[in-house]
Amino acid sequence: MLPVTTLNSTARAMAHAATPATSVVGDALTHGQLLRSQPAQALDHLEQVLAHGQVDPLSAISVGGGVNGRRFRMLLDDPAQPGTKLWAVRKPAEAQAAQEAFSWKLGRELGVDHLMPAVARRADGAAWIEYKPGGSLSAGGITNTAALDGALERSYAADAVLQLGAQDAALAARTDRQLLQVLDYVLANSDRHLGNGLYDARTGALSFIDYGHMGRGTALEGASRLSPGLREFQAGNAGGEVKIDAPVLDYIRARLTPDRIRALHAETFHAPGIETPKAGSMGARMFGQVNGPAFREGIVARLDHVLQHGSYRHVVADGDVITDLEDPGAVLERAVGLNEVRRAMMALDGF
Repeated sequence: MLPVTTLNSTARAMAHAATPATSVVGDALTHGQLLRSQPAQALDHLEQVLAHGQVDPLSAISVGGGVNGRRFRMLLDDPAQPGTKLWAVRKPAEAQAAQEAFSWKLGRELGVDHLMPAVARRADGAAWIEYKPGGSLSAGGITNTAALDGALERSYAADAVLQLGAQDAALAARTDRQLLQVLDYVLANSDRHLGNGLYDARTGALSFIDYGHMGRGTALEGASRLSPGLREFQAGNAGGEVKIDAPVLDYIRARLTPDRIRALHAETFHAPGIETPKAGSMGARMFGQVNGPAFREGIVARLDHVLQHGSYRHVVADGDVITDLEDPGAVLERAVGLNEVRRAMMALDGF
């Protein structure tokens, strides 16, 4: 096979080239831009390849699995740049593909695209997700907010293009972390455990993946209670208030509006020509809980709460999870056959 030029690295280079080395975090926030956010043209390009790139099935490499089955990364040809390929992972419609696409759209709107994989759906409802290398956060020793701040700060401090001083590197890291927290909060993502973040020890890059369970942190009627899967990245094991810096709040207010949230929601969950999960599947049940006005307006309410109070608060509360999905332990007890047992055991392990 010919040498592969990855679109991932090309897009990141475009992003850095668009950011003057003399920029500082405060100025960037004031202008509604993060230092590592990619230009819209680069992001549109990524999405086009994910949506239309030809798949090379012979390139498939296993990247693990979970309750929805095995996952493989495969190469997609870039139709606009012959010889350029992108590693991507496919998630079928029944594996919460629409949730992945919507989370990406909201993350892109917030400018944290550099901390998430790009996502696009195809006509069969499947999501093709940009492959991000790395091991689990726990394997990298990133198990709480302080460690996450430290890893992000080291990444910024070592960035030869940005050339940030120590104070700006720390502020850039803190800003990224707060925006990630707000994204998980407004999405009611209850699945932010240590396996759903990646740390690339070679480059220092961090990526936050798997938004398929967004919405499962809300109570009925779009209430704002949230019980995150990884409390250490929120406000500690005992819960509490998560403060957001004033410049970050101003940045969020400028980047994300209720009307934009509603437009992105409709664009994702009511997209013409895109198949939805098959009736009767777990994916269909979860899709039905996030494609309507209760969840959509819950996002708006949680965003308003953050902007009004400069913080958010979550508590452990019965009823946070709005679905009645079965406990993996119960599934394991009655599992029949190797595949059923394997899926139940992986669910118990947190995949």
